[in-house]
Amino acid sequence: MFLTNHTLTGIAIGLSLDDPVAILPLAIGSHFYLDAIPHFGGPRYSFLKPVGRVIATIDCAVALALAIASAVLWPHRLVQLTTAVFGATLPDLLFIPRYLMNIKFWAPLFYFHHVIQTERIWGAATELTWAGLMLSVIRVYR
Repeated sequence: MFLTNHTLTGIAIGLSLDDPVAILPLAIGSHFYLDAIPHFGGPRYSFLKPVGRVIATIDCAVALALAIASAVLWPHRLVQLTTAVFGATLPDLLFIPRYLMNIKFWAPLFYFHHVIQTERIWGAATELTWAGLMLSVIRVYR
């Protein structure tokens, strides 16, 4: 699932719940739940290939912009939003050292993360549908 969708999910969680202690495990769990749903991707779009890196760069920029915008729009929810977005994106953020610096750690976690993924071209429909759903939830708080 795109980091943007994980970020949108984190924002929705951060706006919906008050307790950061409850938010963190829910947000982390949401990440793996979303990754288990068939979504966009495939070998052609690997982060190790140029097209995959372009997609990842754009996705990361959009996700970061959304996270910053949420903090600006709802400053009174900053703790909840930060906790939720951090938890919802953390499993993917752990790939940064792996792809940028070739540092490998926590092999069982990376294996699990890989095994649950079902990536297909048609998964773009899933990505768009989920983004629409999360934007609908977030819009309630505007």
